[in-house]
Amino acid sequence: MLALVLMLPGLAACGPSLDAPAAPATPAGRVSLADPAPTRIAQQRSLPVSRPFGGGLAGSPAQATPAPPAPPPPTATRTPSPPSPTTTPTVPPPAPTPIPPGPTLSRFDAATKARLRAIWQAGQARGRRPNVLAKVGDSITASGSFLADVGDGRAVLGDHRELAPIIAYYRAARVDRSGGRAHNSLNRRSLAAKAGWMGSDILGIHPGRPVVKPSPLQQEYAAINPSVALIMFGTNDIDQTGVDFFSSNLAAIVHASIDGGIIPVLSTIPDRMDYPQAAYRTAPFNDAIRALAAQEHLPLIEYGAAMQQLPNHGLGSDMVHPSIYPGHGSVTFTAKGLRYGWNLRNFLTLQMLARLKAVVIDNGPPEP
Repeated sequence: MLALVLMLPGLAACGPSLDAPAAPATPAGRVSLADPAPTRIAQQRSLPVSRPFGGGLAGSPAQATPAPPAPPPPTATRTPSPPSPTTTPTVPPPAPTPIPPGPTLSRFDAATKARLRAIWQAGQARGRRPNVLAKVGDSITASGSFLADVGDGRAVLGDHRELAPIIAYYRAARVDRSGGRAHNSLNRRSLAAKAGWMGSDILGIHPGRPVVKPSPLQQEYAAINPSVALIMFGTNDIDQTGVDFFSSNLAAIVHASIDGGIIPVLSTIPDRMDYPQAAYRTAPFNDAIRALAAQEHLPLIEYGAAMQQLPNHGLGSDMVHPSIYPGHGSVTFTAKGLRYGWNLRNFLTLQMLARLKAVVIDNGPPEP
Protein backbone atom coordinates (compact mmCIF):
# COMPACT_ATOMS: atom_id res chain seq x y z
CA MET A 1 0.00 0.00 0.00
CA LEU A 2 1.30 3.40 -0.98
CA ALA A 3 -0.20 6.57 0.32
CA LEU A 4 1.25 10.00 0.65
CA VAL A 5 -0.31 12.56 2.87
CA LEU A 6 0.63 16.17 2.36
CA MET A 7 1.76 17.69 5.64
CA LEU A 8 2.08 21.46 5.30
CA PRO A 9 2.07 24.13 8.00
CA GLY A 10 -1.35 25.68 7.96
CA LEU A 11 -2.94 22.88 5.88
CA ALA A 12 -5.83 21.19 7.61
CA ALA A 13 -6.43 17.87 6.30
CA CYS A 14 5.00 27.79 -17.36
CA GLY A 15 17.62 12.19 -28.31
CA PRO A 16 14.07 11.31 -28.63
CA SER A 17 12.14 9.86 -31.42
CA LEU A 18 10.17 12.73 -32.87
CA ASP A 19 8.07 10.62 -35.19
CA ALA A 20 4.69 9.96 -33.64
CA PRO A 21 3.40 6.39 -34.12
CA ALA A 22 0.35 5.76 -36.21
CA ALA A 23 -2.80 6.61 -34.31
CA PRO A 24 -5.45 3.97 -33.63
CA ALA A 25 -9.04 4.31 -34.67
CA THR A 26 -10.75 7.15 -32.88
CA PRO A 27 -13.90 6.37 -30.89
CA ALA A 28 -17.00 8.19 -31.98
CA GLY A 29 -17.40 11.62 -30.49
CA ARG A 30 -13.73 12.04 -29.60
CA VAL A 31 -10.89 14.13 -31.01
CA SER A 32 -7.96 12.11 -32.33
CA LEU A 33 -4.41 13.43 -32.23
CA ALA A 34 -4.42 12.96 -35.97
CA ASP A 35 -7.72 14.74 -36.54
CA PRO A 36 -8.35 18.47 -36.67
CA ALA A 37 -9.70 20.04 -33.52
CA PRO A 38 -13.41 20.83 -33.32
CA THR A 39 -14.36 24.13 -34.83
CA ARG A 40 -17.43 25.01 -32.80
CA ILE A 41 -17.02 28.23 -30.92
CA ALA A 42 -19.59 28.58 -28.21
CA GLN A 43 -18.64 32.06 -27.16
CA GLN A 44 -16.28 34.75 -28.39
CA ARG A 45 -13.67 36.28 -26.13
CA SER A 46 -14.95 39.39 -24.53
CA LEU A 47 -12.77 40.48 -21.59
CA PRO A 48 -9.04 40.95 -21.05
CA VAL A 49 -6.99 38.08 -19.66
CA SER A 50 -6.26 39.80 -16.39
CA ARG A 51 -7.06 42.94 -14.50
CA PRO A 52 -5.07 45.23 -12.25
CA PHE A 53 -5.09 44.24 -8.60
CA GLY A 54 -7.95 45.96 -6.85
CA GLY A 55 -9.47 47.28 -10.12
CA GLY A 56 -13.14 47.18 -10.90
CA LEU A 57 -14.79 45.84 -14.00
CA ALA A 58 -14.02 47.82 -17.12
CA GLY A 59 -17.01 49.28 -18.86
CA SER A 60 -19.27 49.35 -15.81
CA PRO A 61 -22.06 51.91 -16.22
CA ALA A 62 -21.74 55.11 -14.22
CA GLN A 63 -24.24 55.63 -11.43
CA ALA A 64 -26.67 58.34 -12.50
CA THR A 65 -27.88 60.94 -10.00
CA PRO A 66 -31.62 61.49 -10.28
CA ALA A 67 -32.79 64.97 -11.30
CA PRO A 68 -34.46 67.00 -8.53
CA PRO A 69 -38.25 66.94 -8.58
CA ALA A 70 -40.06 69.68 -10.49
CA PRO A 71 -41.31 72.52 -8.24
CA PRO A 72 -45.03 72.53 -7.53
CA PRO A 73 -47.37 74.87 -9.43
CA PRO A 74 -47.70 78.32 -7.88
CA THR A 75 -51.24 77.65 -6.76
CA ALA A 76 -50.39 74.41 -5.05
CA THR A 77 -50.22 74.40 -1.31
CA ARG A 78 -48.56 70.94 -0.88
CA THR A 79 -44.86 70.97 0.00
CA PRO A 80 -42.94 68.41 -2.12
CA SER A 81 -41.01 65.63 -0.38
CA PRO A 82 -37.22 65.78 -0.64
CA PRO A 83 -35.66 63.49 -3.27
CA SER A 84 -34.43 60.07 -2.14
CA PRO A 85 -30.68 59.90 -1.65
CA THR A 86 -28.64 58.26 -4.41
CA THR A 87 -27.08 54.95 -3.42
CA THR A 88 -24.16 53.20 -5.10
CA PRO A 89 -24.37 49.42 -5.29
CA THR A 90 -21.49 47.58 -3.67
CA VAL A 91 -19.90 44.21 -4.52
CA PRO A 92 -19.56 41.92 -1.53
CA PRO A 93 -16.06 40.69 -0.73
CA PRO A 94 -15.09 37.43 -2.43
CA ALA A 95 -15.85 34.28 -0.49
CA PRO A 96 -13.41 31.38 -0.66
CA THR A 97 -14.37 28.42 -2.81
CA PRO A 98 -15.53 25.56 -0.55
CA ILE A 99 -12.82 22.96 -0.10
CA PRO A 100 -14.07 19.56 -1.24
CA PRO A 101 -13.77 16.52 0.99
CA GLY A 102 -11.00 14.08 0.34
CA PRO A 103 -7.22 14.18 -0.07
CA THR A 104 -5.21 16.75 -1.95
CA LEU A 105 -4.05 13.97 -4.26
CA SER A 106 -6.61 11.49 -5.54
CA ARG A 107 -6.13 7.81 -4.74
CA PHE A 108 -4.98 5.13 -7.16
CA ASP A 109 -7.64 2.61 -6.20
CA ALA A 110 -8.20 -0.63 -8.10
CA ALA A 111 -10.55 0.91 -10.68
CA THR A 112 -8.22 3.86 -11.30
CA LYS A 113 -5.19 1.61 -11.59
CA ALA A 114 -6.95 -0.65 -14.09
CA ARG A 115 -8.00 2.32 -16.19
CA LEU A 116 -4.55 3.91 -16.19
CA ARG A 117 -2.71 0.63 -16.78
CA ALA A 118 -4.79 0.12 -19.91
CA ILE A 119 -3.86 3.59 -21.17
CA TRP A 120 -0.22 3.02 -20.25
CA GLN A 121 -0.02 -0.33 -22.02
CA ALA A 122 -1.68 1.09 -25.13
CA GLY A 123 0.86 3.91 -25.13
CA GLN A 124 3.80 1.58 -24.73
CA ALA A 125 2.50 -0.49 -27.64
CA ARG A 126 2.58 2.71 -29.70
CA GLY A 127 6.16 3.46 -28.62
CA ARG A 128 5.44 6.22 -26.09
CA ARG A 129 8.52 7.17 -24.07
CA PRO A 130 7.97 6.01 -20.48
CA ASN A 131 9.91 8.77 -18.70
CA VAL A 132 8.70 11.72 -20.77
CA LEU A 133 5.79 13.99 -19.83
CA ALA A 134 4.04 16.85 -21.58
CA LYS A 135 2.96 20.13 -19.98
CA VAL A 136 -0.39 21.41 -21.24
CA GLY A 137 -2.03 24.66 -20.15
CA ASP A 138 -1.75 28.41 -19.71
CA SER A 139 0.83 30.70 -18.09
CA ILE A 140 0.76 28.82 -14.78
CA THR A 141 2.02 25.78 -16.71
CA ALA A 142 4.16 27.54 -19.33
CA SER A 143 6.12 29.46 -16.69
CA GLY A 144 9.70 28.54 -15.95
CA SER A 145 8.61 28.40 -12.32
CA PHE A 146 6.76 25.15 -13.04
CA LEU A 147 9.13 22.15 -12.96
CA ALA A 148 11.91 23.81 -15.00
CA ASP A 149 14.24 24.22 -12.04
CA VAL A 150 13.46 20.64 -11.03
CA GLY A 151 14.61 19.58 -14.49
CA ASP A 152 17.77 21.62 -13.99
CA GLY A 153 18.56 19.73 -10.78
CA ARG A 154 17.97 22.67 -8.44
CA ALA A 155 15.27 21.22 -6.21
CA VAL A 156 15.81 21.60 -2.47
CA LEU A 157 14.02 18.58 -1.06
CA GLY A 158 14.36 19.29 2.65
CA ASP A 159 12.72 16.37 4.44
CA HIS A 160 11.29 14.97 1.21
CA ARG A 161 14.14 12.84 -0.08
CA GLU A 162 11.53 10.36 -1.28
CA LEU A 163 11.06 12.63 -4.31
CA ALA A 164 14.65 12.18 -5.53
CA PRO A 165 13.94 9.00 -7.55
CA ILE A 166 11.02 10.47 -9.51
CA ILE A 167 13.06 13.59 -10.30
CA ALA A 168 15.94 11.42 -11.56
CA TYR A 169 13.49 9.32 -13.60
CA TYR A 170 12.19 12.28 -15.62
CA ARG A 171 15.53 14.10 -15.81
CA ALA A 172 17.14 11.08 -17.47
CA ALA A 173 15.34 11.39 -20.81
CA ARG A 174 16.51 14.09 -23.24
CA VAL A 175 13.68 15.44 -25.40
CA ASP A 176 15.32 18.28 -27.35
CA ARG A 177 18.38 20.46 -27.71
CA SER A 178 18.01 24.22 -28.10
CA GLY A 179 19.83 27.33 -26.98
CA GLY A 180 23.05 25.35 -26.72
CA ARG A 181 21.71 22.91 -24.13
CA ALA A 182 19.78 19.68 -23.88
CA HIS A 183 16.39 19.58 -22.22
CA ASN A 184 14.38 16.94 -20.46
CA SER A 185 10.59 17.07 -20.33
CA LEU A 186 10.63 18.90 -17.00
CA ASN A 187 12.56 21.93 -18.28
CA ARG A 188 11.42 21.87 -21.92
CA ARG A 189 9.39 24.82 -23.19
CA SER A 190 6.14 23.14 -24.18
CA LEU A 191 4.36 23.88 -27.47
CA ALA A 192 1.06 23.15 -25.70
CA ALA A 193 1.36 25.73 -22.92
CA LYS A 194 1.41 29.50 -23.31
CA ALA A 195 0.46 32.60 -21.33
CA GLY A 196 -3.12 33.72 -21.92
CA TRP A 197 -4.25 30.43 -23.40
CA MET A 198 -7.58 28.71 -22.93
CA GLY A 199 -8.56 25.20 -23.95
CA SER A 200 -9.55 26.40 -27.40
CA ASP A 201 -6.01 27.71 -27.98
CA ILE A 202 -4.51 24.34 -27.01
CA LEU A 203 -6.82 22.72 -29.56
CA GLY A 204 -5.91 25.32 -32.21
CA ILE A 205 -9.31 27.02 -32.28
CA HIS A 206 -9.32 30.82 -32.68
CA PRO A 207 -12.46 32.88 -33.27
CA GLY A 208 -12.62 34.22 -36.81
CA ARG A 209 -9.53 32.32 -37.97
CA PRO A 210 -8.91 28.88 -39.48
CA VAL A 211 -8.30 25.97 -37.14
CA VAL A 212 -4.58 25.36 -36.55
CA LYS A 213 -3.53 21.99 -38.02
CA PRO A 214 -1.84 20.30 -36.32
CA SER A 215 -2.95 21.86 -33.07
CA PRO A 216 -0.43 22.91 -30.41
CA LEU A 217 -1.45 19.79 -28.45
CA GLN A 218 -0.77 17.54 -31.43
CA GLN A 219 2.53 19.32 -32.13
CA GLU A 220 3.81 18.79 -28.59
CA TYR A 221 2.76 15.16 -28.46
CA ALA A 222 4.44 14.48 -31.81
CA ALA A 223 7.61 16.33 -30.79
CA ILE A 224 8.37 14.52 -27.54
CA ASN A 225 6.20 11.35 -27.64
CA PRO A 226 5.17 11.47 -23.96
CA SER A 227 3.42 8.85 -21.88
CA VAL A 228 1.96 11.32 -19.33
CA ALA A 229 0.39 14.77 -19.75
CA LEU A 230 0.08 17.34 -16.94
CA ILE A 231 -3.04 19.32 -17.84
CA MET A 232 -4.16 22.48 -16.06
CA PHE A 233 -5.94 25.48 -17.55
CA GLY A 234 -9.06 27.53 -16.91
CA THR A 235 -7.73 30.70 -15.31
CA ASN A 236 -8.27 32.61 -18.56
CA ASP A 237 -11.56 30.90 -19.33
CA ILE A 238 -13.13 32.30 -16.16
CA ASP A 239 -13.97 35.68 -17.67
CA GLN A 240 -13.74 34.86 -21.39
CA THR A 241 -15.83 31.74 -21.95
CA GLY A 242 -18.33 29.69 -19.97
CA VAL A 243 -18.18 26.45 -18.04
CA ASP A 244 -19.81 24.42 -20.82
CA PHE A 245 -17.32 25.58 -23.45
CA PHE A 246 -14.44 25.04 -21.03
CA SER A 247 -15.67 21.53 -20.17
CA SER A 248 -16.03 20.60 -23.83
CA ASN A 249 -12.46 21.67 -24.59
CA LEU A 250 -11.07 19.94 -21.50
CA ALA A 251 -12.83 16.72 -22.45
CA ALA A 252 -11.48 16.97 -26.02
CA ILE A 253 -7.92 17.36 -24.72
CA VAL A 254 -8.32 14.52 -22.24
CA HIS A 255 -9.86 12.14 -24.76
CA ALA A 256 -7.25 12.95 -27.40
CA SER A 257 -4.57 12.12 -24.83
CA ILE A 258 -6.19 8.85 -23.77
CA ASP A 259 -6.78 7.78 -27.37
CA GLY A 260 -3.07 8.40 -28.00
CA GLY A 261 -1.96 6.23 -25.09
CA ILE A 262 -1.05 9.21 -22.87
CA ILE A 263 -2.19 9.33 -19.23
CA PRO A 264 -3.77 12.70 -18.38
CA VAL A 265 -3.09 14.10 -14.91
CA LEU A 266 -5.60 16.84 -14.10
CA SER A 267 -5.41 19.68 -11.61
CA THR A 268 -7.92 22.11 -10.22
CA ILE A 269 -7.05 25.78 -10.68
CA PRO A 270 -6.29 28.38 -7.99
CA ASP A 271 -8.74 31.15 -7.19
CA ARG A 272 -8.39 34.33 -9.21
CA MET A 273 -8.62 37.32 -6.92
CA ASP A 274 -7.64 40.20 -9.19
CA TYR A 275 -11.22 41.46 -9.16
CA PRO A 276 -14.09 40.43 -6.89
CA GLN A 277 -16.31 38.55 -9.32
CA ALA A 278 -13.45 36.27 -10.45
CA ALA A 279 -13.29 34.59 -7.06
CA TYR A 280 -16.93 33.52 -7.36
CA ARG A 281 -16.43 32.12 -10.85
CA THR A 282 -13.64 29.66 -10.04
CA ALA A 283 -15.78 27.05 -8.29
CA PRO A 284 -17.86 25.86 -11.29
CA PHE A 285 -14.72 25.37 -13.37
CA ASN A 286 -13.09 23.29 -10.66
CA ASP A 287 -16.27 21.28 -10.27
CA ALA A 288 -16.11 20.48 -14.00
CA ILE A 289 -12.48 19.35 -13.66
CA ARG A 290 -13.35 17.11 -10.71
CA ALA A 291 -16.33 15.62 -12.52
CA LEU A 292 -14.27 14.67 -15.59
CA ALA A 293 -11.48 13.18 -13.45
CA ALA A 294 -14.01 11.05 -11.56
CA GLN A 295 -15.82 9.99 -14.72
CA GLU A 296 -12.63 8.90 -16.47
CA HIS A 297 -10.82 7.55 -13.35
CA LEU A 298 -7.94 9.98 -13.81
CA PRO A 299 -5.40 11.32 -11.31
CA LEU A 300 -6.47 14.66 -9.84
CA ILE A 301 -4.37 17.19 -7.93
CA GLU A 302 -6.57 19.45 -5.77
CA TYR A 303 -4.22 22.40 -6.26
CA GLY A 304 -6.99 24.97 -6.01
CA ALA A 305 -8.17 23.68 -2.64
CA ALA A 306 -4.63 23.40 -1.26
CA MET A 307 -3.82 26.96 -2.34
CA GLN A 308 -6.69 28.30 -0.23
CA GLN A 309 -4.80 27.27 2.90
CA LEU A 310 -1.78 29.42 2.06
CA PRO A 311 -1.24 33.11 2.83
CA ASN A 312 -3.03 35.24 0.21
CA HIS A 313 -4.42 32.02 -1.29
CA GLY A 314 -0.89 31.24 -2.49
CA LEU A 315 -1.03 34.08 -5.01
CA GLY A 316 1.55 36.69 -5.94
CA SER A 317 1.05 40.43 -6.13
CA ASP A 318 -1.05 40.27 -9.32
CA MET A 319 -3.56 38.04 -7.49
CA VAL A 320 -3.62 35.66 -10.47
CA HIS A 321 -0.32 33.78 -10.58
CA PRO A 322 1.22 31.77 -7.72
CA SER A 323 3.71 33.21 -5.28
CA ILE A 324 7.37 32.14 -4.99
CA TYR A 325 9.44 31.68 -1.85
CA PRO A 326 11.47 34.94 -1.78
CA GLY A 327 15.19 34.44 -2.16
CA HIS A 328 14.84 30.68 -2.55
CA GLY A 329 12.89 30.09 -5.77
CA SER A 330 10.00 27.81 -6.66
CA VAL A 331 11.51 24.39 -5.96
CA THR A 332 12.40 24.67 -2.28
CA PHE A 333 10.28 22.08 -0.50
CA THR A 334 11.00 22.99 3.10
CA ALA A 335 8.21 23.84 5.52
CA LYS A 336 8.65 27.55 4.83
CA GLY A 337 8.97 27.05 1.08
CA LEU A 338 5.72 25.12 0.88
CA ARG A 339 3.83 28.18 2.10
CA TYR A 340 4.13 29.62 -1.45
CA GLY A 341 2.04 28.79 -4.48
CA TRP A 342 4.64 27.80 -7.08
CA ASN A 343 6.54 25.69 -4.56
CA LEU A 344 3.35 23.91 -3.61
CA ARG A 345 2.39 23.10 -7.20
CA ASN A 346 5.82 21.67 -7.99
CA PHE A 347 5.74 19.62 -4.80
CA LEU A 348 2.24 18.20 -5.34
CA THR A 349 3.02 17.39 -8.97
CA LEU A 350 6.14 15.43 -8.03
CA GLN A 351 4.20 13.58 -5.33
CA MET A 352 1.52 12.61 -7.83
CA LEU A 353 4.08 11.50 -10.43
CA ALA A 354 5.86 9.36 -7.84
CA ARG A 355 2.63 7.59 -6.91
CA LEU A 356 1.65 7.20 -10.58
CA LYS A 357 4.97 5.49 -11.25
CA ALA A 358 4.74 3.22 -8.22
CA VAL A 359 1.19 2.00 -8.84
CA VAL A 360 0.70 2.23 -12.61
CA ILE A 361 4.06 2.33 -14.40
CA ASP A 362 5.75 -0.16 -12.04
CA ASN A 363 2.49 -2.12 -11.63
CA GLY A 364 2.47 -1.90 -7.84
CA PRO A 365 -0.56 -2.65 -5.65
CA PRO A 366 -3.50 -0.23 -5.79
CA GLU A 367 -4.09 2.14 -2.93
CA PRO A 368 -6.95 1.34 -0.54
